[in-house]
Amino acid sequence: MKTSQLSNLSRALLLLSAVCLVISIFVPIWQIDLDAPQYPEGLKLLIYSNALGGNVEIINGLNHYIGMKTLHADVVAKEKRFEHFYFLRSFCYFCWYRFLQMEL
Repeated sequence: MKTSQLSNLSRALLLLSAVCLVISIFVPIWQIDLDAPQYPEGLKLLIYSNALGGNVEIINGLNHYIGMKTLHADVVAKEKRFEHFYFLRSFCYFCWYRFLQMEL
């Protein structure tokens, strides 16, 4: 049985993708900056893969006045399975990379 080997570029890209997936858990996926005269320093909403950060309570107070639903970290926490998926996928990439190194 002939096994095909990955080039060094493919291995580097595989390892880079695993590292990027792990990093994406700890840094915000999305950032929303709001400017208003009432808030000279501005408001910031940080959206992580498993939580909300920034001025969530102030933004929820403003959203109440326009009839928008409040933002809850519980809603984001329901998507916690994405975090597990990221770890699993990164682990699989890493194992695959290590397996391919052992073939050489």
